[in-house]
Amino acid sequence: MVKKVIGADGGTISSAEGRIKLDIPAGALSAPTEISIQEVSNTLPGSPCPAFRLLPEDVAFQSPVNLTFQYQEQDLDSTSADALFMAFQGTDGVWKFIPNTRLDKENRLLTVQTTHFSDWAPYALFWLRPEKSAIKVAEEMGVFIPSNNDFNETMGYKPNHEYIEVRQQRVLANHRNHVKNWTATKGQVEGLGDVAIYIAPNQKPQDPLAVISVEIHDFIPPSLYDARGGANAKLLLISDL
Repeated sequence: MVKKVIGADGGTISSAEGRIKLDIPAGALSAPTEISIQEVSNTLPGSPCPAFRLLPEDVAFQSPVNLTFQYQEQDLDSTSADALFMAFQGTDGVWKFIPNTRLDKENRLLTVQTTHFSDWAPYALFWLRPEKSAIKVAEEMGVFIPSNNDFNETMGYKPNHEYIEVRQQRVLANHRNHVKNWTATKGQVEGLGDVAIYIAPNQKPQDPLAVISVEIHDFIPPSLYDARGGANAKLLLISDL
C-alpha cells in the first residue's frame, strides 16, 4: 500500500509499480488528507488488469481528480485497447464502467475524472474466446465474443450519464452486423450469426500456432469520439490458438 498526505495545494500519488496515478488539483481538498492506493483482488468480470483500492472512500473532493491507469501489452491478450474503459465498484457491490474514459494508445493510458474513491480497474467491453486453446487436425470448434454489455447500452450512452453498470456476461449478439471479417492464419473460420466456427487444417502445419481475428464496427457513439481518439471505424480482436 502507498500512502501520502495531500492538502489544499494538491498533489500526485501513484501505486508502487506506477500502474495507477491520481492527480489531485489545488483546491480539491479543503484539509490535509491521507490518500492511499492498494492493489486488491480483482472481482470485475471482463477485466484484464489489476484492481486497486483508493482510500478513504468517504473523502469529499471539492473538484474532480484525474485518475490515470497504464495498461501493458500483455493485458490485451484476446481483447484490444479500443475495448478498455475504467470502472469502479459502487457501495452496492456492482461494478460500473465509465464510457467517457479517455484513451491514449500511444502511451497506453486510460484517464477519467472522478470524485469517487473505491475499488477501480480497467474493463474490457469485448473479448475473443475459442472454445478450446488447442484442437486436432480437421477438428471443428466454436469461437465467440463474450461481453457484459451489448451495443445498445454503449451506443445509447449520453454525456449526462456518468457510468453504465457491468452486467452478466453473455455471447455478444450480432443482430446489426457489427461483427465482421473473421480471419485465421491457418485453417478456416466462418462467422455464423453470433458465433464463428473454426476448422483446423487437414494436416498439422510445421508451425502449429494459428491466430484468429475479428473486427467489431461502430460501437462508439459520436459523443465519445473526442475521448476515444476519433470516429473509431473498427476494433480488432485477436486470439492465439
